[in-house]
Amino acid sequence: MKELEQLVSYVNPSRLRRLAFYKGGVNSSDSQLKKLYSAVSNGLVKNDAEASMVLFNSPKDSRYPKVKSRLKQQLAKTVILVEKENEKLDPFDSIYYECRQKLLAAELLRRTASYHAAFPLAKKALKLAEKADLADVAYRCCDILIGYYSFVDRIPKMRDYFIDQASQWHNQNKADYDAKLVYERYMGPFINDTKYVGNLIEDLTKS
Repeated sequence: MKELEQLVSYVNPSRLRRLAFYKGGVNSSDSQLKKLYSAVSNGLVKNDAEASMVLFNSPKDSRYPKVKSRLKQQLAKTVILVEKENEKLDPFDSIYYECRQKLLAAELLRRTASYHAAFPLAKKALKLAEKADLADVAYRCCDILIGYYSFVDRIPKMRDYFIDQASQWHNQNKADYDAKLVYERYMGPFINDTKYVGNLIEDLTKS
């Protein structure tokens, strides 16, 4: 329930209009999504049993988990779309979002061997990934481009170039990930210590 509460809190009523189930006419299933959203946003329910009771007059109705799951999916999709439309993303997040969007489209096209359509998307995503130093995205873009130059426009020189690029991005991604693990392992306990964080901020402010 905590996950749903936080999603509802983020996708507030003013943003809710962007959700498909809240536009135009609604069927019975969509009405249940609205009802659950309203109950959670207005603080009328505190747990799943209460929510199920509001929707189906039963604390353990078998239909409730499906409604809850659908609402969470709708809200999760809306989080990034709302920020993108409102242009509240900072420059890095904006590039990251666009990169991921193009990469996903390219990978989906590649799965059906639609390399001609995937190629330009992968190239654009790679250019953005290089700009933002997104090693994991760049590596996956190179993988698509390797396939293109291997099976479609067979240019060994370009294929080998992107194989080399993929290797470099893979190594950087692994190094970044290893550094992150080290940081979380040794700094995690301190970051969760509010007293430590407070003293650290005070020391930094003085310096």
